[in-house]
Amino acid sequence: MAKGNIGNLLQHFVGLNCIERLVRDWEYTNSYKESPEPIDYIDCYSMAPWEPVEGRNPQGFVQQINTFPQKAAGGDMVACTFIKAWNQQYGVGANVPGSPRDRDYPNTAVLLKTAFPDQAWNMRLHDIDPMKRAQLSAWARAQAPGTYEVEGAWRESGLIRRRPASSDHPVVVMLDPYQLVQDDHAKDGETGYLSEQELVFLLGRHMLDLLPRQSGKDAPGLILLFSYADSDPDQTDNLVRSVLSNTEWHVEQVRAGPYRVHTNSTFHQGWVASCGLPTPLVAPSLQGAWDSWLM
Repeated sequence: MAKGNIGNLLQHFVGLNCIERLVRDWEYTNSYKESPEPIDYIDCYSMAPWEPVEGRNPQGFVQQINTFPQKAAGGDMVACTFIKAWNQQYGVGANVPGSPRDRDYPNTAVLLKTAFPDQAWNMRLHDIDPMKRAQLSAWARAQAPGTYEVEGAWRESGLIRRRPASSDHPVVVMLDPYQLVQDDHAKDGETGYLSEQELVFLLGRHMLDLLPRQSGKDAPGLILLFSYADSDPDQTDNLVRSVLSNTEWHVEQVRAGPYRVHTNSTFHQGWVASCGLPTPLVAPSLQGAWDSWLM
């Protein structure tokens, strides 16, 4: 089930805005062609295409979604995309459940197809739950243009192991675990935790081989990474920047919070690593745009 909290909205605010920048840049690069070439989209924690909302209203999730009609009237791309997706899922108007808690929540792949219907995607989607994976597969079979492939755990996935992202096409990697953790904090068998070592392995030469990507030589790329309920956000930020240091990937960070969880103050965090794209990706800054969007 989707958590139904500000973390979900942080992921998709960041994802849609930054991927729009990449799509726009790629369309301009391919403006002499009849249609842009595919963009690779690799999601290691995809969810089902649509999932029920779990939370009652943590951190004002319902209030934020209730602002979407007003935001959409002002041309906000994120709000417009969600409203269009719900209209396609339920039917326009009164068929859409009135309370955001009663609406199924779309995953990133659905939102990308909604926001950029003419863009071809080569999607590699993953979910460890067999039922969600079956729903993803049924959704994938109905999509075009491009290719849409589905597997289970990304750690053993034939869609990732020794299958590097093409340097000729833009690539978007979406990493939405529960938490990004240091290696000594990794929990055996807990697939929702992404360790520093696993992140290095995923981006390295035996998997996606993204770390050597070069600005101006290779097609542009985005790595979107999220971590939730972080009680030591600076430590996690340092981890991300350390993994991507000495590469041509430029890192921007955004935080939501603090929120009270039991006795701790925690933050939801997102990072956008970009290669071959002008920065900042979202003006005036990713954090500034997020803070203004929440108001």
